[in-house]
Formats: sequence, C-alpha cells, structure tokens
Amino acid sequence: MYWDVRDELITIIGDVALVRSTNKHTRRRDEMEVTAMTMYTDTYLFENGAWKCIQAQLTAVAPEHQPSDDTIVSVYIEGRRQ
Repeated sequence: MYWDVRDELITIIGDVALVRSTNKHTRRRDEMEVTAMTMYTDTYLFENGAWKCIQAQLTAVAPEHQPSDDTIVSVYIEGRRQ
C-alpha cells in the first residue's frame, strides 16, 4: 500500500558502501491498516564493475525514535514511485 524511504545516509569508503535508511510502511492485516518503521543498514562491495549487496540488517524502530516526514527521500504507493 504505502512505503517511503527517509533519513537516508550513504557512505562510500573505497570499494565498500554502507547504505542506511528508515522505511515507513503501511499494509493491510486482517482488514486493518498497520503502519510501522524499519531501519536498515546494507553493506555493498564494488566488484567487477558493479555494486553487490553482501550484508543486510533490518531493525524495527520504536515510535519515539522514528524520523520525521521532512526526511522523506521517496514515496511508493501500490508499488509505484510517486
């Protein structure tokens, strides 16, 4: 239903990149809308001319630590970028 990318930080150190962001997502569960946020940190390695994700971690974000809407980078509704 709804998905956004917010509070994004990309750090490149040589052939390694760390990508950190928080995602807000709303989905339907048992005919009710459920909204939550998840922070992810992905590690990429640049190898043979392409970036490859070699590690990913997801962590639920407690409401008191959720980044505000003014940090939104992109929004997806029904799987389509807005």
